[in-house]
Amino acid sequence: MAVDWSIECPLISGVLMQATPPAYAEERKVHWEHVIGILQPGEVIGSGPEQVTGSDRVWVARSGHAHVHLASGELHYKVKGLLLATGNGSPASDLGTTGGVTQVKGTLVCDLDGSAGGGNSVLTDTESAVLSQGGHVERTGHMVVPTVCTTESDNIFLIRIADPASSADQWIAAGIGRGERQ
Repeated sequence: MAVDWSIECPLISGVLMQATPPAYAEERKVHWEHVIGILQPGEVIGSGPEQVTGSDRVWVARSGHAHVHLASGELHYKVKGLLLATGNGSPASDLGTTGGVTQVKGTLVCDLDGSAGGGNSVLTDTESAVLSQGGHVERTGHMVVPTVCTTESDNIFLIRIADPASSADQWIAAGIGRGERQ
């Protein structure tokens, strides 16, 4: 008997979710409709040794989005107005600037709760891109997408500092409003 994967299945919370057939899971295109800056300095995303620590300063983003095709690794992200919203111990002159951050990278964090990886999240990064003085960055490219990203739906797209090295790998923005398309 064939399974009709288009049937909507209720979840415990009462929210409806459309089941995705396992054979087509790798064809998913994941998108985040908005990108926002880190609101709580030092916030940690993910689990295990691959967790990502946020910047020690608050950042804001005027707008942004991200898209990743999980099978091919094709991606595009764009953020405008990614700027510091507080000095937080740094010079007040940094407020409304990039605070010396000149390059960022996109990071796909998969299996946030570590349920498929023995308690560990999995990260994959884009190449770095220039963050303009106005806080604008756009990148189209490719990333290697680990299998766990196609089998687990708890993943998030982050913008992390690539340069300066003293702040490298801290996340400063995250994709929200996640959705999927076949």
